[in-house]
Amino acid sequence: MKLPRPIAGLVFSHFSIDFWQGAFPALLPLLHTERRYTLAANGALLLAFNLSSSVVQPLFGVASDRQPRPWMLPTGILVTGVCLSLFGVVNDTSALLALAALGGMGVAAFHPEAVRLVRSAAAATARSTAISWFNVGGSLGFATGPLVAGLLFTHLGLSGTPWLAIPLVAMVVFTWRVAEGHAEREAQAAVPARTDAGGDRWDGFALVSVGVICRSIIFFGLSTMVPLLWLRGAGHGAGGASLLLSALFAAGVVGQLAGGWLGDHWGRRQTVMLGFAIQIPAMLALAHATSSPALIALSAVAGATMSMPFSSLVVMGQDFLPNRVGLASGVTVGLAITAGGLIAPWLGSLADAHGAAAVIGGLAWVPVAAVVAMLGVARLRRLMTDSSR
Repeated sequence: MKLPRPIAGLVFSHFSIDFWQGAFPALLPLLHTERRYTLAANGALLLAFNLSSSVVQPLFGVASDRQPRPWMLPTGILVTGVCLSLFGVVNDTSALLALAALGGMGVAAFHPEAVRLVRSAAAATARSTAISWFNVGGSLGFATGPLVAGLLFTHLGLSGTPWLAIPLVAMVVFTWRVAEGHAEREAQAAVPARTDAGGDRWDGFALVSVGVICRSIIFFGLSTMVPLLWLRGAGHGAGGASLLLSALFAAGVVGQLAGGWLGDHWGRRQTVMLGFAIQIPAMLALAHATSSPALIALSAVAGATMSMPFSSLVVMGQDFLPNRVGLASGVTVGLAITAGGLIAPWLGSLADAHGAAAVIGGLAWVPVAAVVAMLGVARLRRLMTDSSR
């Protein structure tokens, strides 16, 4: 598929912001080894970054709904990149906490407006596909960030963080041009902040949010528990655990693209239900697998089906809040996703008590709630159709 130029620009912009999200965790081991920061201090920095990057996203979404702000894309990348580039220069712990929180806000500023622009630039019949490519760009950036940062820090240590300004300048300049293009396109089309006819349906949006939260719980749960499954197998060395994560995330990219195409050509609600339905037997089988080929194959199936519903869920959320697309994007892409991160420590405690396989077996039933929510969406749409006659 050839991506339209406006969408392709947003895909690379998403790569750029998530590059910094991926690079940030690579800084923390250096703070521990070079400055003797405790693991608790590193955890506080990560918490400050993650909370500010997700919890405040709906606020930026509200600002985007009141007036389109494409300039938030390059500004978000600039703020996040500058904050992380200063980590090797600043020594004070409180100042680093402030930099982490401010860097997270740059991430939060970027996403709602960017997702709104993806919807605005995509044809109505290709919105799920456009969102899926947008998400793939972010996934690639998230994977590239720690690789580049790791190579740099291996040779220069924390003193190498200012060198991150080199890719930052290129990213900001490119994204500024992308933002200017979208601003001109919307101005020429006279697109108002509220672009779609119809009223907002908060009941439908709440049901979609249930699906997003379920996916988030599954994502964080599998990301944490899947490597532990490798270790329980006879003769499995610790180094091979990364194979399962690679299978999980690589298949997730395929699932994103397949889910976007299915959402546009078959139906978004049906695609969401299919993805969640397949997850149930896939995770139950994964929980009981012990051989290397089975673990790798089932991790791939779980990763693909876990990612399949996401783009359709984002578009459905926007459809239910047509007058608040930025807010819908901020909640589905940012706030609701934090649910999985909040529950991750509890899942870890369960794994300590009962084992990773038992936790994954329990996670296998989380998709049931999502399927029920999608049945609620179908019933709500029938009622909306009947009431409009």
